Amino acid sequence: MGTDPGAGAGAGDEAADPDRISGLPDHLLHDILIRLPGTADAARTSTLSRRWRRVWTHTPVISLDYRCEFEPASPGGRVPDRVDAALAAHAAGTGTGVVSLSLSRLEITLRFESLNHLRTDRIAAWLHVAAQHLAGELRITLPFCYHSAIADGEGLGEVLLPVCERATSISLDLSYRTLRFALPPAGAGAGAGGVFFKALATLTIRLACLHARDLEAAVSSSRCPCLKKLVIEWIRLQQDDDDGGDGDGACDLSIRSDSLEWLEISYAVRHYGRLHVHAPNLETFHACITCDLCVLAPNKLSEVRWWNSDDHAYDSSRHHLARAGHQLRRLGVGADSSGLALMRQFNTVDELDLTVNLKRGVEEYERFLKYTDTLARCNVLLVRFRMIEHGFQPAMLHLLRKCAGVPRLVVQLSDRLDGYPYPCKVSSGCPCSRLENCKTQNVVLDSLEEIVINDHGCVDHKAELVRLLCRCSTRFHKKVAITVSHSGRTDDLRNKILSICPPNNKTEITIQQCT
Repeated sequence: MGTDPGAGAGAGDEAADPDRISGLPDHLLHDILIRLPGTADAARTSTLSRRWRRVWTHTPVISLDYRCEFEPASPGGRVPDRVDAALAAHAAGTGTGVVSLSLSRLEITLRFESLNHLRTDRIAAWLHVAAQHLAGELRITLPFCYHSAIADGEGLGEVLLPVCERATSISLDLSYRTLRFALPPAGAGAGAGGVFFKALATLTIRLACLHARDLEAAVSSSRCPCLKKLVIEWIRLQQDDDDGGDGDGACDLSIRSDSLEWLEISYAVRHYGRLHVHAPNLETFHACITCDLCVLAPNKLSEVRWWNSDDHAYDSSRHHLARAGHQLRRLGVGADSSGLALMRQFNTVDELDLTVNLKRGVEEYERFLKYTDTLARCNVLLVRFRMIEHGFQPAMLHLLRKCAGVPRLVVQLSDRLDGYPYPCKVSSGCPCSRLENCKTQNVVLDSLEEIVINDHGCVDHKAELVRLLCRCSTRFHKKVAITVSHSGRTDDLRNKILSICPPNNKTEITIQQCT
């Protein structure tokens, strides 16, 4: 690419090395700049020539990613100042003094932690740009500020989300600032309070404090008529002053939406009260909650995932899902009491997604055996091994014994399997150390046709699993295709697998290179 002729290049040099890229029409140059990693890279093209100085300011995307930037303690050069400068430069480049009226994406990502307080009026100015000029996606990630008055209860301040009528997707990660929703101007839109987001299809709110009544109103059908996906993760739900609560943290939340198809919700702290969901078109529901639950989605609910922990276990007496007893397309559970209870509610699923976290100790292993003794009937079994502090082979064999009638098995290993000491290997007290539990007897794989080992975990564990499956091949009723995915160099994995000698021709092993 040539340089600016006004910067000293002679006529002969320009003829010898013509700047053909700068001669392209603006819409093609915009398409080139959009493909760069971020707006900062696009702005750097200004040094190429006078023509390029204005091109980047007309792009419909502003992407400012400073998550890896060092933040100096001095005022000059602070990341928020650079955000302000970038927005001002973009506005100045249009010749109108305002940001382009056709922004398709505005993304501002700051470091997770900051030593400097981020003023709420500055955040408000960034959101004002979105409200006025965005017709597409908004993504804002704010830092947790150590110097903010959070210890004395004043918090990190409130963030007021203005009305964004043309935004189609909004994602806000607020590091536990309080999110409030601005009311539309009087008389704007339909209904008493008007329409918040006419075009919004996806709303994601993470690490935020929310007032229950604010959230209920914001996502209602009258304010958000096109909302399809709502994700509210690790939120702290605050009770309004006029709710008349009892002060023990109980706060009810009611989500009512005629258009909602996908809902994910998780609380950052133990939360009492009740969550009520009325969404006749809801298809996907993911939850990590402690409160009582009632989901009314009688017709279309097809995917349920329950993220379990000691405080977030599923309890059929407190958590009511309208389609209990019906077949699901996908059920995601843990290999624990909560997972067992949900599998009893949905005993037939197309795909069962089972997460295994197996801690050390005889009681832990016995609970694992108990809770996975009967799995929901499924066509696809996905087993995610997150952590195993016991022998891997007996745990895997136990699950294989539950695979009768399963045509497709997917196994996802974890890097956390590496380096764990297994005291059970030298202790006869744990069932995983018993010789009979390492044999392939009682493994009935009458319907199995395909096994996929996903691209996770080390080469040795993948080879160990393939070796185990080859031992089980005597139990295959059909020829089984085994695919092993691997993102690193496949030579080592291939050599280890080629060294395995299957006892028959019932397996076909393929190593798949992942990019």
